[in-house]
Amino acid sequence: MKVIRSGQQPLGGAVGPTSTVSAPVVAIARTPIEAVADANPLERFFDSRGFSTVAGKAVLLPPGPTTPESVRELSAAGARAVIVDGVVPSGSLGVDEPIEVPILGLDAATAAEVRADLAADIPVTMSVGASAGGVNPQRGAVAPFSSEGLPFGGEPKPDLIAPGVGLATAEPGFTSGGTARYGAVSGSSASAALVAGAAALLAEARPDLDAVGLRGALVAYGQRAAGATVSVVDPAAASAAEVVADPPSMAVTSLQPDGRTGSGTVTLRNVSRRPLTLRIAVAATQPGVTATTSRASLSLAPGAAKQVTVTVVATTLPDAPGAVTGVLRATVRRGPALRVRWAAVVPAGDRPTLSDVRLSTRSFEPSDRNPAVLTLVAGRVDGNAGKPQVLPLERLDIDLYRGRARVGALVRLLDVLPGRYAFGITGRGPGGGGLAKGTYTLRLTARPIGGGARTVRDVTFRIR
Repeated sequence: MKVIRSGQQPLGGAVGPTSTVSAPVVAIARTPIEAVADANPLERFFDSRGFSTVAGKAVLLPPGPTTPESVRELSAAGARAVIVDGVVPSGSLGVDEPIEVPILGLDAATAAEVRADLAADIPVTMSVGASAGGVNPQRGAVAPFSSEGLPFGGEPKPDLIAPGVGLATAEPGFTSGGTARYGAVSGSSASAALVAGAAALLAEARPDLDAVGLRGALVAYGQRAAGATVSVVDPAAASAAEVVADPPSMAVTSLQPDGRTGSGTVTLRNVSRRPLTLRIAVAATQPGVTATTSRASLSLAPGAAKQVTVTVVATTLPDAPGAVTGVLRATVRRGPALRVRWAAVVPAGDRPTLSDVRLSTRSFEPSDRNPAVLTLVAGRVDGNAGKPQVLPLERLDIDLYRGRARVGALVRLLDVLPGRYAFGITGRGPGGGGLAKGTYTLRLTARPIGGGARTVRDVTFRIR
């Protein structure tokens, strides 16, 4: 028999710091929502004779969202404890709800072992005792529900992290007894609230900082654990900021197999009341990549700003899709160093960023009610589900030509996420007037983020 012991404080329920619970573990599968939509949800926890299949047991929930409703149903069916697959579920679980069972988090690796043992008919027991302090190997790491990688502009993210797992907080409304409600909340929304509070404190401490300065100070002057690349929000450290960067993290133009050089620009601004001399250094985190700056040092008067360009040259590239990353540091005498992370995308090949271009009909009469439909796929998603790389467009232009003469622009979209798009071609020109009979060409031009090669497609049609 395998015994799992936990000294964690439960997320909710009636188990106190000196209470103990011991129960055999049973794992339940996720029931399709449509299968129980018209039935009593409790029926899935009872057999055909009406006996509970979870009574007196600790129930290991399947991976996925955990709701207070599912916990109440298990409690009503007689479960002695509820085990969540994951350290803490994303979302809110009230600690003052009328649920008489403890709710505990189990790391994914241990949960998988429990399921394997149960499938092999090896009994597993969960033992919950008094809470105690101890080393948590997952403390300090970014929570699994966080979003990482490269955002739309290609710079590294997240800029900043904040606590977001098992935070004690107030909840809307009142309990049945009329007292305030409290709960444990997890998720990036909880972290965002903490960062917003830190920004408010910093704005009060440093009213001289504008929005760019507030963001730059919070990002650059957070706390970093050993080996960490992202800062944890620290309003006290940010209040001592003397230099801020715009943007606080930088995108370098993409590195193509046939052109392994990229560059990016950042603006450094003196937000202190003294003249500053900065020493500038830059480094890449991957071998075979060299990064240099346009300035080794610069002097800034109070309130002054200057640009610094980072140039990246790669003799070897990581497997695509991927990215090359590094850090620019600006060090000031008798002050904290400014740290700006940068990233350069390594795309999965010079494939077109405009595809499947179709016009529903090539010959039509002008019509606002029944236009021809132009459909296309803009941008790309490379890689796979485990390692995707989104390649959006900086700009998508659809211009109208008659012969070799450009009539004008019909469409211009900025910051285009990958996807399928459709446009109605009514037979009107760029100025809104009807087009004369004849042959025309739609020229589609896609410009990807990061400076990759443009993709151009022509579609010809005739106005009758």
